[in-house]
Amino acid sequence: FPVTIGSAGVIYTRQAAPTAKSTSATLTGAEMLGGIIQWTGAAGTLTLPSTTTMEAAGAWFANSAVDLSIINTGSGTVTVAIGGFNTLLGSMTVAAGSSGTFRIRRATSSAYAFYRIG
Repeated sequence: FPVTIGSAGVIYTRQAAPTAKSTSATLTGAEMLGGIIQWTGAAGTLTLPSTTTMEAAGAWFANSAVDLSIINTGSGTVTVAIGGFNTLLGSMTVAAGSSGTFRIRRATSSAYAFYRIG
């Protein structure tokens, strides 16, 4: 993401509008790199994309990482499923009325991990 440092030393990043999901779906690389996903539906599952899809979506390098927040404004719990990732660590559910912060980490072109960090 492009970063700008303001005159008061404040760091600004570019943020696209959040991706909204209301039914179970496989996320795209662009959605993952967008930074925010809003869940608006009843209970469902968001499946992580393949490592190939992630490689095509960004300028990754070994041990690079980016954060993703899932904000659940829906009526049911949303669960994150492993999809094409190699590792999931931490709770992969986000209850209605709450949010979760996750870190996407690329170890190699075929090894991605998804960590719950908040």
